[in-house]
Amino acid sequence: MKKIIFAIALCLQSFGAELLVLHTNDSHGHVLSNKQKIDANTSLMIGGLSTRASLIKQIRQGHKNVLILDAGDINTGGALSNALHAKPDILAYNAMGYDAVTIGNHEFDNNTSLLKDQIKLSKFSWLSANVTQNGKFIAKPYIIKDFGEFKVGIFGLTTCTSKESAMLEKDIFIQNELDAAKTAIAELKAKGVDIIIALTHLGDVKDKANQFTSIDLANSLNGVDLIIDGHSHSYFSSPKIINNTPIVTAKCFGAYLGVARMQIKDKKVHDFKWESILVDDKLYPKDSQIQGIIEPLKQDFQKDLNQVIFTAASDFGDDIKAARKGQSPNGDLVADAIKFAAKKIDKDTDFAITNGGGVRENFDKGEVKKADIMKVLPFKNQVMIVKMRGDDLLKLLSQVHNLGSGGFLQVSDGISYTLHYDKYGKNGLISDIKINDVLLEKQRVYTFGTNDFTFKGGDGYKFSGVLSAKNTKISVFDALIEYVKNLKQPISPNKKKRIRLEFDIKFD
Repeated sequence: MKKIIFAIALCLQSFGAELLVLHTNDSHGHVLSNKQKIDANTSLMIGGLSTRASLIKQIRQGHKNVLILDAGDINTGGALSNALHAKPDILAYNAMGYDAVTIGNHEFDNNTSLLKDQIKLSKFSWLSANVTQNGKFIAKPYIIKDFGEFKVGIFGLTTCTSKESAMLEKDIFIQNELDAAKTAIAELKAKGVDIIIALTHLGDVKDKANQFTSIDLANSLNGVDLIIDGHSHSYFSSPKIINNTPIVTAKCFGAYLGVARMQIKDKKVHDFKWESILVDDKLYPKDSQIQGIIEPLKQDFQKDLNQVIFTAASDFGDDIKAARKGQSPNGDLVADAIKFAAKKIDKDTDFAITNGGGVRENFDKGEVKKADIMKVLPFKNQVMIVKMRGDDLLKLLSQVHNLGSGGFLQVSDGISYTLHYDKYGKNGLISDIKINDVLLEKQRVYTFGTNDFTFKGGDGYKFSGVLSAKNTKISVFDALIEYVKNLKQPISPNKKKRIRLEFDIKFD
C-alpha cells in the first residue's frame, strides 16, 4: 500500500483511544472521475465515487472507531447526478457507509419535497441545526455516535447566505449560525457527549459582507473539537487552527479525501493530526460495489447525454470560477443565449444579464455534448424578459458584486460598462454603461433578458421599478442548446470586450 497508509497511521502511539474521521465536501454530483487541474502544469483523472470508495476501504482497515462525513452540496454539477436528482450519489454514499451529510445551499436548488425524498433514500443522517420549515427542523440538528470509550456529537450548520444563493421556499427559515451552534453544543453536552464536531457548510472565505464563515465560528465560541467545513471549495495543505480549534476542508468535486486522526485520552482530544489525500484514479482501483450501482444508471442516460450539441474551436477557459471574476467566454455564450431566447419572443430585447455563479464549468475544445452543457448549466433556471426605465436599470447594475462572488454579472452582446474596484476587488462602482453602443439614457425604456433566479432576488439583487416581467418558461439550458445550433461551427470564444475592470487607487 502507498505510503499514505498513512502518514497518519505511522503516528499512532497507542495510548487511550483513537478516532479516525474521513471527510469530503462540495461533491456537486461528480459521480464519475473527471479531469481536473492539480497545478498550473498538471491535470489528472481524479475523483469519482468508485475511486473514493476504494480509498476509503483501504484507509479504514484496522481502525475500530471511524466516522465518514460530508460537509454538504452533494447536489448540482455532474450531468448524471443532475438528471437523476443525486440518486447515484446517495446510493453510493449509503454503500460507502457515510454517517452524516450537512445540508448545503445547493441542496435547495430543487424544491424541498425533492430534498425530503433524498433524505428518505439516505441511510446516513442529513444534518442542519439552523434550517427549519414551518418551525420544524428539515433534517436532524445533530447526531450522537457512541464508541463505547467515548461519545461523539456531530452537528450541522448551513450558511445563511443560502437565502441569496438558492431559491428558498417562503416557509424555509435559516437561523443565525452562531445562535444555532451554541444551542446544539449545549444540548450535546447535556446528553453526555465527550467530543464535538461541527460539520459546517459555511466556507472559510468571506464572499459576501454578511457571510458568517467557519473562521468566524471558531473565533466566536468554545467547546468544538473539530470544524469540518465546505462551501468555499478551498484546498488546505494543513489545518487552520483558530482559537485552538482545527478547521479542515477537502476542496471540491471529490478530488480529495480529508483524513483526521484524534487521539482520545480521558474522553478528551489529546492529539490531532490531519492530511488531505488526492483521489487519483491511477493509485486506487474502482470499487466494484459502487460501479455496480453507477453503471446501470449511467447506461440508461448515456445515449441522451452523449448527443453532440456543438463544436468548440478552442478551450473556453481553464478557471471554473472565471465567471465570478470578470468577463468570461462561457458567461458571454450563456448571456448571448438568453438574449437570443428573449429576442425570439420580444424583438425589442436589447441585451441580457445572468449571474456568474450559475456558470459552473468551462467548455473544452472539440465536441461539446449535452452532458457537458449540463455541467456548465446544472440549474433549472428559466429565461425572463424584463422592461425597465434607464434610471431603474442604473440602480440594478449599480449593485456591483465583489470579484469572486456568484452575483458577478455576465452580460450579452448589446451592453458594456466599466467596473471600478479597490485593490482587493471590493467596493465596486460602475460607469460608462452603454446599451447598443449608446450611453444609458435614464428616461428610455429598455428590454432585457435574465434568469428567474436573479430576477427573484438571487445573490441579493433588487429589481425595482419593473414595468413588466415575463417568465418565458424556457430553461437557460434549452436556450443555450438552441442558440449554439444556430451558430456557425466550430464556435470560438467571444473576443469583444463587454466588461472592463479597473482597480483605482482612489477607491483604496
